[in-house]
Amino acid sequence: MVIQDGLAEDTKAKAVTAWKALADYARPKGIKISAETRGAGGGRRGAPAPVPTRPSWMLLKEVIEASGGYSNVDIGGAAAANQQELHDCIKALYPTSSGNMHIKSSPLWDIGQAVKFTEGLGYKGLYSIEVNPDPAIGIVYNTILANL
Repeated sequence: MVIQDGLAEDTKAKAVTAWKALADYARPKGIKISAETRGAGGGRRGAPAPVPTRPSWMLLKEVIEASGGYSNVDIGGAAAANQQELHDCIKALYPTSSGNMHIKSSPLWDIGQAVKFTEGLGYKGLYSIEVNPDPAIGIVYNTILANL
């Protein structure tokens, strides 16, 4: 999985070039080069993050499609302000899914609704639960199972 720290409009072309080289090398070996959706796009280490003019997942989607890579939609790290924005992100990136999706809770949306939405698109991949502290894992796990 590629970490896309520093992904911005001014780094997009170089990201596509680098990612395409990785994807082209990996594909014949059965390896999928992917990236997960992340907060607001992130700045270069030590630098402030750029103020996004649109959701960061939109830029990531363009890079993935141009490079032939894959997405790992991170329910919880998708930088969505509400349930509808999360569903928009999931739907937009679904065609490029690597077959893995992170699940993380957020006060901004309901995990169960997100899972139902994803399953409604036909998703049959894995869900990787990312929860801290440990006792919360059971809550998220049970929510996912109840909504499949």
